[in-house]
Amino acid sequence: MDHRINIGEMQCSSPQKEDVDRILANSFDRNLTINELKQLSFSSKELWPTIIETANKIKKMFFKNNIYLYVPVYVSSVCVNDCLYCDFRRSNKGFSRKRLNFDEFKKEVNYLFEKGYKGKIELVSASDPGFPITKFAEYISYTKSLGTKEILMNNRVLNFSEYKLLKDAGLDWSWLWFESYNEEYFSKHHPKGGEKFDFKKRLDSYDDAAKAGLNIGIGVLLGLSPDWRLEILSAIAHGQYLKREYKTGIQFGTPRFCKPNNAPMTESPFPEAMQDDIFKLMIALYRLGIRDSYIGVSTRESIEMLTELWHGGGNLTNPEAKTIPGGYTLDTQGAQFSHNSYSLERFISEIKEQGLNPVY
Repeated sequence: MDHRINIGEMQCSSPQKEDVDRILANSFDRNLTINELKQLSFSSKELWPTIIETANKIKKMFFKNNIYLYVPVYVSSVCVNDCLYCDFRRSNKGFSRKRLNFDEFKKEVNYLFEKGYKGKIELVSASDPGFPITKFAEYISYTKSLGTKEILMNNRVLNFSEYKLLKDAGLDWSWLWFESYNEEYFSKHHPKGGEKFDFKKRLDSYDDAAKAGLNIGIGVLLGLSPDWRLEILSAIAHGQYLKREYKTGIQFGTPRFCKPNNAPMTESPFPEAMQDDIFKLMIALYRLGIRDSYIGVSTRESIEMLTELWHGGGNLTNPEAKTIPGGYTLDTQGAQFSHNSYSLERFISEIKEQGLNPVY
């Protein structure tokens, strides 16, 4: 396995309660090691609530009661990939594609900014080489000119010079989901012909982004492979490597498989790997693995689940979500995947009711 995501053997005996307590005590002083996290992942489910409670205490050490809000803005749904679980896949001929021109983009961003989303705005694009990076840089510069504190990007694999161009334009974060660190399942779900098929190129791209001075978002799509421990621990190992090597900030995305409207994979092939208890443990392990990370919990989940996750290590969340270019102001129909969307007012109210502080 590549040294950047090496987690060693996955064999581990189930630790006793005193072993779990000892490991958790270490988390108040430092990030836990992959071996320690591995032991926690093999612990009895009866001990998982204690692990989650500890993760929330660690989160408060770094972020107090703050829950940070962001909102996504999709700029292109044109895609060269053919991912089996995504409605944006190139083989979906019945899907109406759209790239936002500059005036359309400004309308979307201005609408959200005026609603109060001034902290973090995520610009999202499918893997669309026909959308020039220079144009993306203009969109970033405009968003920054409004006074947005941080601009996040979820885009295709880029090279160092492209990341540097976007960094100079005002980009703060590059989020790039790895989907599965298991090469067998990665290749199986991302057919040849698209850029996403190249496992190593995708892995190298994170280094290029970090070298360009960007903070990094990583994550796996739970439900794509059976070994959830391998996926979670690989993501943490990857994040620890990037933080150690480049001193970059780390964000963990936490998506679970969501039903597409028109894709070959209509259901998760491994639903047992994305059950609620595993999902909540994943977020806790991310927090214990990189204590000062941002951990996103999105409206793929119900608001009832989100309230649990805000108390379980998660500290980054989005209320409203239109996963299609022009979804907020242009009445564009469709979505990349099934998800929820809530008003900013309701989210603020829910967060405050939990005794937490919304930051947006």
